[in-house]
Amino acid sequence: MYKLLHSQPYILHAQQSYLGRTEGEALTNRNNMQQTIPYIFIANHIEIENCITQLKQGLTNIVLKNNLSSLNYEMEKNLKESYGFNNNNNVLVKQRTDKNSCEIKSSKDEATLQAIFDNSMEVILLANKEGFVISANPAASNMFQMTLLELCKKHWSDLIDLTDPKLKGFIKEQQEKGRCKEELRLVQKDGTKLPAIVSSVNYTDVYEQQRILVTINDLSTCKEGEKKLPKTTIKLQEALDELKKLMDSSLDILCTIDEESRFVQVSAACKSTWGYSPHELIGKNYLSLIASENQDATINIDNEIKKSQPERTFEKRMTHKNGTTVYVVWTTKWDKDEKLFYCTAKDITGEKKLEKAYEIGRQRFLDFYNHSPSCMGILKGPTHIYEMANPLCLKLIGKTNIIGKTVMEVLPELKDQGIIELLDGVYNTGVPFIANERRFNFDLQGNGNLEDKYLNILYQAHRNLDGIIDGILFFAIDATEQVKSRIKIEESEKMYRQLIRELPVAAYSCDAAGKIKIFNKAAATLWGVKPKIGKDLFCGFSKLIDNAGHLIPAHLSPMAVALKEGRTVSGWEGTVERPNGERRNVIPHVVPYIDSSGKVTGAVNVVTDITESKAAQKVLELRNKELADYKYALDESNIVGITDANGIIIYANTNFCKISKYSFEELIGQDFKIINSGYHSKEYISNLWQTITQGKIWKGELRNKAKDGSYYWVDTTIIPFLNEQGKPYQFVTTKFDITERKNAELNLERQNIKLVKTNKELDRFVYSVSHDLRSPLTSIQGLASIIEDETKEPETMEHVQMIKNNINRLDDFIRNILSYSQNNRTGLEVETIPVKETITDITLALKNITNAQGIHFDIDVEEHSTFYSDRLRFKTIIENLISNAIKYHKSSSTERFIKVKAIANDKMLQLKVSDNGIGIPLEYQEKIFDMFFRISSKSQGSGIGLYIVKDTIEKLEGSINVSSQIKSGTTFEIKLKNFKIC
Repeated sequence: MYKLLHSQPYILHAQQSYLGRTEGEALTNRNNMQQTIPYIFIANHIEIENCITQLKQGLTNIVLKNNLSSLNYEMEKNLKESYGFNNNNNVLVKQRTDKNSCEIKSSKDEATLQAIFDNSMEVILLANKEGFVISANPAASNMFQMTLLELCKKHWSDLIDLTDPKLKGFIKEQQEKGRCKEELRLVQKDGTKLPAIVSSVNYTDVYEQQRILVTINDLSTCKEGEKKLPKTTIKLQEALDELKKLMDSSLDILCTIDEESRFVQVSAACKSTWGYSPHELIGKNYLSLIASENQDATINIDNEIKKSQPERTFEKRMTHKNGTTVYVVWTTKWDKDEKLFYCTAKDITGEKKLEKAYEIGRQRFLDFYNHSPSCMGILKGPTHIYEMANPLCLKLIGKTNIIGKTVMEVLPELKDQGIIELLDGVYNTGVPFIANERRFNFDLQGNGNLEDKYLNILYQAHRNLDGIIDGILFFAIDATEQVKSRIKIEESEKMYRQLIRELPVAAYSCDAAGKIKIFNKAAATLWGVKPKIGKDLFCGFSKLIDNAGHLIPAHLSPMAVALKEGRTVSGWEGTVERPNGERRNVIPHVVPYIDSSGKVTGAVNVVTDITESKAAQKVLELRNKELADYKYALDESNIVGITDANGIIIYANTNFCKISKYSFEELIGQDFKIINSGYHSKEYISNLWQTITQGKIWKGELRNKAKDGSYYWVDTTIIPFLNEQGKPYQFVTTKFDITERKNAELNLERQNIKLVKTNKELDRFVYSVSHDLRSPLTSIQGLASIIEDETKEPETMEHVQMIKNNINRLDDFIRNILSYSQNNRTGLEVETIPVKETITDITLALKNITNAQGIHFDIDVEEHSTFYSDRLRFKTIIENLISNAIKYHKSSSTERFIKVKAIANDKMLQLKVSDNGIGIPLEYQEKIFDMFFRISSKSQGSGIGLYIVKDTIEKLEGSINVSSQIKSGTTFEIKLKNFKIC
């Protein structure tokens, strides 16, 4: 402070905390007395607010201790600005005009240098030209542990380790150039040696004296740091190794790329992603890995990042070492100082494949949706607006522009059919609705004429991402042709069964296991006993004996042989014994049923009783030779003719032609009266005609007249075939000529061939129906499985599972239809039936149909014993009776009911189904069980339901009776045998 007050220094500097009391006072005094003196402050740290305040008060500059290398520059700059600078002798001089001013300035320069000299952190020694120290700053005393006086007695070289090999070069450079700088070892007072940077400069002071300025920077701390450097290096290497491990453990590629697009560093993930190891990529241009069509775009992006975008993320297509394409998400950051791109590459090839698989799956689903053999679509909202509908759906309803419209707008004819209520139920409850062969009435032509369609339908709730119902998925398969086909099959089977039952010769069939399935009255008469359906094997005879008198085991009988070997057994003749011991001579003709796969599924046997023929043959053998010509005429024969409803002949078999002596052409188109002999009375013929026109079978004897005028007697059976209205449309007449039994046998064989052909055609038809209906479902199921294999999307999986579930339901339905179509050819499957539970389940299911609304159901079941029967057939009986009661109920009555009462004991089940419906007229009560019988053409049913009921009850060894009154109701009483398992 004294120097500041009593001298004119060139520069001031301080080295305490910023700013202390002394330094603050010095700045104040400088401002008051010597405002032109530059003031540089050297500080440990800077407080910004104080710094700004002091700069405003006149502080020239601030230098931090950790940046002292800039001090010389700041001092020189400020001295130049205040006083000027002499480049010749590096001495500050004042631009003056006289000697006095020069001396004053020299004094100021000396004060400034003295201040720097005293306060410098560096060691400063000032020596004369001989090298002896003439001055030293306090930092020198601290370094060498000597006082100023002790230092001034030294030659500057006494402070240097003379054994230092670098000293000689240092001295030589000093002598030659006048300045030098070198790292040398210094010697402290106690002999301790320490490393330092020594700088020496020769200069001339203001008094024209040659001087040597030596500055020293202590390197001890640096050397200690160098000793620690290996450990630090090791730790740094360990850190780098850890970092490399982290990089190499990353599943994403981490890399740096230089300005020339070459890899500088790359992590180990490049091997799994690109197929290259890191050492193969370092130095390689990364653009060579970019797909060729993306390279220009990549270069442009890199240039944009260098210019204005420090970081960017985008997708790239890159080429694997094996040539395949790899998709990556590429993130790039540009470091303008290091001139490097820092990049990460995430392999998204899997995701891309999933996306592609999803798109493929989606396209396949759309293909399946558009080309599906079933109607599919989505209804949205509570008003059921069409959101989607595939082409088959549009074709079914005969509409095109329906999207965005409600069901009621598109199909107003459904209003009174209960469909809207079903849709509302599914939408409000989420419970799916499934129905098979539900009848819809569509106005397909738009002219008000409704057409029947039978559909297998599924209504399934559609939910949004939050699980809330927002619509309905619907699936439908048009089963109209299927229903019609089944009806035809049932008609054919009915005719087949009726024909077997009414044949005048014994006929029966067995399943593949040999269990008897069906037999006619002639067979029961021949056997002398009624066999148990589904239990008794092969035939109803107690014994079977060949012509040699040997007993034939049941497993070697003609029926057993045909089933086992799958071939027709014909021409065998033997003797059978009835349970009462009576024996009969028979000729069986067994034809096996063989399906399309070659498997034997059953067989039919037509047994001709030749007992009388054998007896007649013995009598004929006693006759003389002249009667031998009449033997052929004495054999039994079947004669068949078919007429239309008016008695016009439309068919006549060979035997008919032969016995009538007319040709086939002569008979076809003729009135059946052509063979009338006129023998029978008018009453007899009238009774015959009245019986068959009422749909009943007539049997009796007739004497007919041949073309040549001869007469012949025939045992005649006339069978009427009825149409849907219950009216005869054809009459099949069979005649039996007792004198021509052989001809009858031949005719029977031809008839058997026809039956076999009919059966095969029926089997082929059933197979065709099965194949044509199930093959498309199998294809759909295959497509759904492909989608399931190729996608992992939860929503897609859920949709696929829904599709597969519905396909399985439809497939089960088709199998059930096929099973029912073959029902009469299968034996009973007896099992335990919970009567009340079964009736309740059926009633609950039928309550949902439209006509059942408002009907009260009363179920009263007493199960005193477990009931055993065929479950499928039992359910068929209950479903038909209750659905009929619903169908023919009163529509206006408020107290409508259906009562079901059942009592089960160990012998039978007594069942009564009653209603207070419209009733059945008395004249029709005996006909309601006939096939295709309907009371009127306006009846809702097909005329087959009650026929199935009665036929099924007979198979279950039961009975059914009906009592009914018009407008009062109907009661069906059924008794079913309890097939109790012992």
